[in-house]
Amino acid sequence: GMVDLAKDAYLTAIEQDAGGTRFETAVRAAELLMRSQSHAEAGEVLASIGKRYPKLSGDDELRVLTLRARQARAEGRDAEAARMLTSIVERDGTRGDALLELARYHHERGDAELVDLLLHSQDRSYSVPELVEMIGSTGLRIASFIEPARYEPATYLRDRKILDRVEGLPLAERAAFAERLAGNIKTHVVYLSRREDTVARPAEEAVPQLIELDGAKLAEALGRDLVFRGSLDKLPVAFALPARAPAILRRIDGTTSIGAIREALQAQDAGLTAESFDKDFDAVYRVFNGVNRMLLSFPGRG
Repeated sequence: GMVDLAKDAYLTAIEQDAGGTRFETAVRAAELLMRSQSHAEAGEVLASIGKRYPKLSGDDELRVLTLRARQARAEGRDAEAARMLTSIVERDGTRGDALLELARYHHERGDAELVDLLLHSQDRSYSVPELVEMIGSTGLRIASFIEPARYEPATYLRDRKILDRVEGLPLAERAAFAERLAGNIKTHVVYLSRREDTVARPAEEAVPQLIELDGAKLAEALGRDLVFRGSLDKLPVAFALPARAPAILRRIDGTTSIGAIREALQAQDAGLTAESFDKDFDAVYRVFNGVNRMLLSFPGRG
């Protein structure tokens, strides 16, 4: 195929570089193959580079070593890759490509504290108000914090008097208050938009999608108390659900629209009004969307 033809051309060019003057072209070829996910071919080019250019400057040597580490990661040799990346960072702590690759490795392993340590000199912390101010200066808007429940005071409070005072606040102010209540939010993730009101909301035609959850099993697991329990970075949380939550969850299969779910329930309960169903569905959606376990799709929309 085209990749093999390109690889063969690169190998030929490297082999014919008797004067050793085409290192930059060779390493760019390896980078291009790596970016195109042609890891085996990139490995062959890197092996050829090692033979043709045995004596590299410090920066060039680290550049090739970083590519070898990426190749090792792609081939599942994570421990070997981590050793190489750690060696690179110890020799030059300013190499962003190696730092990011090592951070990805530790992030995938759940080593959040080590990721923070590795990127400390490249990164800075932001409180919610500081983040909001910085984003505001760009002309963008925060559409949503992720996960939404982390940034809602109701996740942490049960005092109705306090909640009545904060629930009417703008999103940014609620998020700042929730951040202080939680005390364990290490990083902020946000969706940004240039326009207002870009967040999807429940509608008749919308199809709810459960993420890594089975609706029927979830309905069964709720039990009689109808409370969904979990944790946010080891902080226990509990969300109360309406009595109709199990019936709604059983019908969420990734293909059935909200309107069809309502009609199915109305067929079993003639007294169920659209307003009552909407209130219950919104409560279910708010809980599971709040922990990134339910999203909405709109078939037919561009």
